[in-house]
Amino acid sequence: MTNFPLSGRYCRQYENAQKMISQKAQVVLLLDAEMVNSLQVGINFKKSPEDGKSYILYKSKSGIKACKNQCKHQGGLFIKDIEDLDGRTVKCTKHNWKLNMLTMKYMNPPDSFMQDELGKFLYIEEFSLKFRSFFSRLSLEAAIYSRLSLVTWLVN
Repeated sequence: MTNFPLSGRYCRQYENAQKMISQKAQVVLLLDAEMVNSLQVGINFKKSPEDGKSYILYKSKSGIKACKNQCKHQGGLFIKDIEDLDGRTVKCTKHNWKLNMLTMKYMNPPDSFMQDELGKFLYIEEFSLKFRSFFSRLSLEAAIYSRLSLVTWLVN
């Protein structure tokens, strides 16, 4: 609720803005700069050392996309699809559902689900290179933030 009277859509917009401000992101995977640079173009599988959960990272010229390594159909794990010539598709080990990592859409069956994409990488390499003499101990890290956490985790 607001502390001052607002009406209609302005009240809803204000309350939605307040909720967004109070939401908290959860870091689900950390990669140092060397690990980010070592990612091959295409599909990469990474496991979080903290909780052991698996993630898929797709590196292209336009950037890096990431999602959980878990099929939305029945929770199976994805593997590289050997039939995929473009190197964009992963296949579920349970029922052979296929996910295009570039679009985050399931191709088989078509028009079924969209995979939840995790937040973007935060690069601080450029900053640290400019100020290396001042911050020689600055660690180069990239973080993936889960959008799902942004929606479900609220600060009290």
